[in-house]
Amino acid sequence: MAEHYPFFGLYNIDWNARRQLAPPSDDLSDIELSFLLKQATLGLDDGHVQLSMGDQGYFSPEEDPSWLRANPPLTRKLLWQTALNQTENPIQNLNGISIRYGLRSDGIGYVAIKELEVQRSLGQSSHEAASRAFKHVVMDLQDAKGIVVDVRYNPGGSDSVAVAIAEHFLQTPVSVHDQRRRMEMLRYPSSDDWQSQ
Repeated sequence: MAEHYPFFGLYNIDWNARRQLAPPSDDLSDIELSFLLKQATLGLDDGHVQLSMGDQGYFSPEEDPSWLRANPPLTRKLLWQTALNQTENPIQNLNGISIRYGLRSDGIGYVAIKELEVQRSLGQSSHEAASRAFKHVVMDLQDAKGIVVDVRYNPGGSDSVAVAIAEHFLQTPVSVHDQRRRMEMLRYPSSDDWQSQ
């Protein structure tokens, strides 16, 4: 986590201070270890942080949004269907990607994106598949006065799918984010190493 997780500052977590949680010995039961790992990640409100602990189950420190804690409980599925029901127009389903869209009676296009994932053919990139799929939306809504893109209940997905969709709304390229990945080179033994052993 210290070497690869970038968002401690975002969640105001002093990761070095969490080293105090380290047990005096490594003689822990599975239950004790799972409790310790949960304590170490508390406060990281990030669904990408996940612990899979065998018999101890699955854990993420991500906090549910307030609308999921309502009484009676709301679900993404229920909210998604409620949004679609209130669009006052026939909604078309876009094959291969979780998008529904249509043209409202007032001339405004409505596009609901449930998640930023796409089905793709063998050898096809997610960007290419999403761009090709979204062209149908662009053609069908080309006469719209404006377009509402509804991502209220979208949990996320692929950056390349998001960029492919956003490109359809731009006339000139725009820088949207920088991403750096740290790669470590692995050294494999050479034949000389094997002979010397």
